[in-house]
Amino acid sequence: MPTELEELVGFIAHPNPSIRKLAAENLVPYSTENPSIFKTEDLTPVKHLKILIRDIPEIAEHAITILINLTGDPRVLEFVASDDRFVGILLGLLVDPKERNANLLAMLLANMAKYDGLKSIATRTQPAPEGLQSHELVLNQLLDLFVRGGDGSYNKHADYDYLAYVLADLSKHPEIRTFFLTEQEYDGVVPLNKIKVFTEHKSDVRRKGVASTIKNVAFDVPAHPTFLDEDKVNILPYILLPITGNEVYPEDEMMNMLPDLQLLPPDKQRDSDNSIIQTHVETLTLLTTTREGRDLMRNVNVYPIIRETHLRVDDDGVREACERLVNVLMADEPNENAEDDDDDNRVVESIRSTQSEPRVCSPPSASAHRQSPPGQLLRAIPLGNPLTANMAASDDPLLLLRQSIAAASKILATTSPDSDEDVPLSKATHLVFTHPKRVAVPLDSPTRFTSANETVQNLRSIYFAWLNRDHAIPEYNAAATKLNEELAGSASVHSLAFVERLVLFTYLEGAQEEGEFIKPLPGAKDAAASAASVAAPGASLKSAAAAARSGKGTLDPRLAQIYSGERRMGDRNSVLRGVKPTDFSHVRKLAAPFITRKPGGSSAQQLTAGGPGPALALNQKPARRPDPIILLSPSASSLLRMANAKAFLEGGRYTPPDYGISGTTASTTPSMLHVSRLLKDIDPTRPTRFILVEGPEQFKPEYWNRVVAVFTTGQAWQFKNYRWSQPAELFKHVLGVYLGWRGEEPPETVRALGHRVLACAVDKWRDPGQPGAETSRWRDREVVEAIWKAIEGNMRAKGWRKDVAPTAI
Repeated sequence: MPTELEELVGFIAHPNPSIRKLAAENLVPYSTENPSIFKTEDLTPVKHLKILIRDIPEIAEHAITILINLTGDPRVLEFVASDDRFVGILLGLLVDPKERNANLLAMLLANMAKYDGLKSIATRTQPAPEGLQSHELVLNQLLDLFVRGGDGSYNKHADYDYLAYVLADLSKHPEIRTFFLTEQEYDGVVPLNKIKVFTEHKSDVRRKGVASTIKNVAFDVPAHPTFLDEDKVNILPYILLPITGNEVYPEDEMMNMLPDLQLLPPDKQRDSDNSIIQTHVETLTLLTTTREGRDLMRNVNVYPIIRETHLRVDDDGVREACERLVNVLMADEPNENAEDDDDDNRVVESIRSTQSEPRVCSPPSASAHRQSPPGQLLRAIPLGNPLTANMAASDDPLLLLRQSIAAASKILATTSPDSDEDVPLSKATHLVFTHPKRVAVPLDSPTRFTSANETVQNLRSIYFAWLNRDHAIPEYNAAATKLNEELAGSASVHSLAFVERLVLFTYLEGAQEEGEFIKPLPGAKDAAASAASVAAPGASLKSAAAAARSGKGTLDPRLAQIYSGERRMGDRNSVLRGVKPTDFSHVRKLAAPFITRKPGGSSAQQLTAGGPGPALALNQKPARRPDPIILLSPSASSLLRMANAKAFLEGGRYTPPDYGISGTTASTTPSMLHVSRLLKDIDPTRPTRFILVEGPEQFKPEYWNRVVAVFTTGQAWQFKNYRWSQPAELFKHVLGVYLGWRGEEPPETVRALGHRVLACAVDKWRDPGQPGAETSRWRDREVVEAIWKAIEGNMRAKGWRKDVAPTAI
C-alpha cells in the first residue's frame, strides 16, 4: 500500500494545474530528505518531472528544483541526461529570452554535464534566437548566452552564472577542449577569449567555473603556444591578475612584469576564494610543460607574484601548488643538446602526479599502484636495526621507496616476504619493492626519517604518508586514526606534521637529496672519499659527497662520475626566495631617510655615501634605461583612450575608444599599456618601449623625469594631481599633444598654449559599413608620424640617449 508521500508524488501528473502546483511545491523539501519516493515504479515520477519543466512557470520552477536535487544520484542522472529528447527541450528553453526559470535550467544542465554521454553536445545544433546573434551550434549558443546574458540584458530573469559549471565539466572531454581553442567562423573569435575576461568577475560561481575551464583546456599541451601568444589567447594576464594583491614590488621586478600587472591600484585584492587561486596556480604549472612556456614566465617575472601569493595566502593547497610551480620556474634547464621532449614529458608527469584526476577539474555539484612484471629474486631484509654501518645502501628502506617511485615500479604491501598478494596496510607486515631488485622490507623497520620530536619513523608511517600525499592535513590525520583503529594495537602509524610531509615528499619525488628530517646514510663520508678517488679529473669532492649522502655513491664508487653531473634542487627554505643572487642596493636609498643620524654620522652616511660592500658589489646588475612614459587624458571626451591608443600609435589607424573587436563594445580596458616605436635619433638598433597610463596616481616622484608627452583635451582638472598643476608650467617641461576632429577648431584653452601643444586632427569616424569609410583612414598614418616625430625631437632635446635617461626635465 503506497504511503501518503508516494500518493502525493502521484499528484504531480494530475490534470488540474492547481493540484500539480500544490503537489510540486510541497514535494521540494523531500527531494533532499527522502529522494527514494521519486524512484518508485521504474522512475515514473522522474518522467513526470521531466514533462513539467514546460508547464506554467510556477509549476516548472518546483519541478526543475526537484530534478536538480535528484540528479545527484547517478541512476537518476543517467536517466535524465541520456534522454536526447529531454536534453533538446531543456536547451531550447534555456536560450529563450523570456524563460523565467533559466537560472534553474542552467543549474540542472550543470549537473547533467557530469554525465559523460553529454559530450555529444559538441556536435549538437538547434536554431539560434535572433536576439542572441549566435550560431546554430549549441556550444556557441551556450557561450554567447553566458557572455551576453550576464548583465540581464538578454533575459531580465537570469544571469546564467551556472553555465560556467556546464562549460567546466564539458571541457574535460578532448573534443570540447578543441572547440574552446578553435576560431569560430560566424564571429571570428576563439571561444576561450570570450570567457577569460570573467576571471575577475564579482560572481564566485562564474570565477570558479571559468578558472576550472581554463585549467582543463590547458591540458592540451600542443595548444600552449596559442594560450601564450599575445595575438591569440594571451591567457597569462587573466590568470595572474586574480592571484595578485596590492603588494608593492621593487621597480626592477615590476618593470619586467606584464603591462596589466604594473602600477596596480592600492585597493587591488586577490581572489577571495582560495580554491580559485589554487586552480590558477595549477594552470600556470601546466603551462610550464613546454620550454617556451617556462622561458616566457621567467621573462615576465611570474616568480615574484607566486612568492607573494605563497606568503600571504594561508591555505595548504595554495602553498603546495605554489611550491610545485616554483620548483619548475627556478630549476636550471638542461643543456641545449638535450632532448626537450623528454624534459617536457617529465614536467607533465609531475603535474599529473599531484592530481587525483589530472584531466578533469570539475566545479562542485549540487590510488591504485601501477603494476609491472615481478622480478626473479626475492630477498628479505632480516629484522633488526637496518641503520647499522654494515648495511648496504641498496637495502635502505627510504632509498628503495624513492627509487621505486622514480621508476614507477610495483610496490606491494604483503603478509609475508615471499607473497605476491597486495593487501590493505592494516593487514600487511612487509613492503615488497621490485626496483632496482626485488626486496621485501618489514613495515616496522626504522628509516632515516626522524621527526622534529626526535622520533624515528618506521617504514609503515612513511609509506602511509606517501599514499596519502594528495590529502589535506585533516583528511590525512583522519585516515591515520582510522588505520590505527584497524591495527588494534599490533602496530601504529605516526601522523607527520605539514613541514615533515613536505620534506619527505620532496625527497621521495627526487627534488632534493637531503632534508632537515632525513639523516645521511652511515658510511657516507667513506663512500664519498672512494668515489672521489675514481672520479674523472675536474669532478669535485663536494659532488661525490652529495651523491653518497643520497645513498647512490655507496652503490658503486665508479658511478660517482655520473652522479657528479646531477642537478641540485632547492629545499623549502631556499626555493621560495630563489637561488639566484638578489641586488638589494635600492633598499639603502629607501632606508636612508628613516635612519637617525648619530654623532659622527656613521649610519646614514654609510648608507648614502659609502659604497656597497664586496658581497653587494658582486650582485649588482648593470643599470637599464627606464622606459619613457606617455600620459593620456582620462576625459570621456578624449579621442584617444587606453582602449584605442595602442592601435593608433602602433598601427596608424584610428578607431573610437568604445569600438571593440567584431563591432562590440569593449567592457574592460587595462590600466597600463606598452607601445614600441623605433626612434632612429635615440636608438637605431632596437625599438624603444613606452608606457601609456591615464593618470599619475601610482607615480613615484622620479617617474616625472620619464614623462615625454601628455595628451590633453585642454580641461584644467586633468592636471590637478600633476607635478606641475598649471598647464603653462607643465608644457614648459613636457610635450603636449591635442587630438581632435579634422575641420573642427581646438578648444580655446589649447590654442592659448600656442606651440607648447601639438594640435593634430583625424578624419571623423564613420562606421566601416558605410561606403567610403575604409578609404578615408589613410590620413591617420600621417597624423601618427607627426606625433612620433615631435615626441622624438623633444626626447632628444631633453637628453634621452640609447642607454641614458635624463635625471631632470
